[in-house]
Amino acid sequence: MADISNIPVPDPTLLTTEALMREISHLKELTDRKFAQQTSVAEEVNLRNQQRFESQTKALDAAFLAQQTAVQAALQAAEKGVQTAMVASEKAVSKAEAAAEKRFDAIAEFRAAFNDLVTQQMPRKEAETRLNAMADKLDSRLLDMNAKVDELRSFSSKSFLVGGIALVVSTIAVFVTLISFLNLH
Repeated sequence: MADISNIPVPDPTLLTTEALMREISHLKELTDRKFAQQTSVAEEVNLRNQQRFESQTKALDAAFLAQQTAVQAALQAAEKGVQTAMVASEKAVSKAEAAAEKRFDAIAEFRAAFNDLVTQQMPRKEAETRLNAMADKLDSRLLDMNAKVDELRSFSSKSFLVGGIALVVSTIAVFVTLISFLNLH
């Protein structure tokens, strides 16, 4: 064992140990205080972060709700627009169909009238034949009429001559009668 007699008084080991213990205690106190400060700061930071997180969550939820509402409103507006467009399209289609039906009716009526006209018309050859026959009849009647006019002209000039002679004879007869009447009186 060690000789205790060699240990100085006061014992430096004891003094060193006590000084170390005191320093350790003091360091522990400083560390505890620093740790408490750091914990306090960490808690404050944590609290601020928590508050910031909650406010950001609320803002995000509000933005999401606003976006959802906007999307819902846009979808409803688009649906109304599509419905309006569909109604307008259906009206336009029905109007176009009605107009096409009227047009087809008019075309059918025109075709029927044209077919009636075509069926009532005589063929060209037959028409030419009939027109030529009528022209021939007209020509022959014209020749007959010209002959009768010539006949009447010759008869007229003869009757003019006979009338003139009759007028001269009757004038002579009137003078003769008048002279004989005057001679008698």
